[in-house]
Amino acid sequence: IGLDETFKKLNELADVIDKDAVIGVLMTGAKMGRDEIKDTAPVGKKKHKEGWPTILEATFATEGNPNKDKRGPTVIFGVSAHRAPQAFWMEYGVHPGGGKTFVVRPYFRVAVAAVRPALAQTIQDGLKEEIDKVAS
Repeated sequence: IGLDETFKKLNELADVIDKDAVIGVLMTGAKMGRDEIKDTAPVGKKKHKEGWPTILEATFATEGNPNKDKRGPTVIFGVSAHRAPQAFWMEYGVHPGGGKTFVVRPYFRVAVAAVRPALAQTIQDGLKEEIDKVAS
C-alpha cells in the first residue's frame, strides 16, 4: 500500500471514528520512533556551540499541521536539523553546504528501520481498537 492510499484510508477512518483518536494512535507510533532515535543517536563529550541543543534535545514527535497538510490526520517524528545542525553531519558525514566531511555515524535511518515493524503493528492494533469501538 502506498502513501497516497494510506492517507486516503486514514481520511475514511477519520470520517467514521474520532479524528483525535486517530491522531492519538498515530502519536503513539511517532513517540516510539522518537524514542528509538534518542536511543540510537550518537552522544559525544565535546561541548556544543553556544545555543546548539544536542541531537537528543532536538528530537521530537508532534502532530502535523492540518492547515498545511490536507491529506488528513498526520504526525511527524524526527530530528530538527535547524535546531541541531550536527544531526545532519552525523547522519551523512558531510556538511550540507559541502566541503567539510565528518566521520559518518548514522543513527536516524538505523532507528527508523529498527522501530518500523513495531511502530506499524502498534498503529495497526490501535486503529483496529478504535474501529472496534465504533462497530460495537
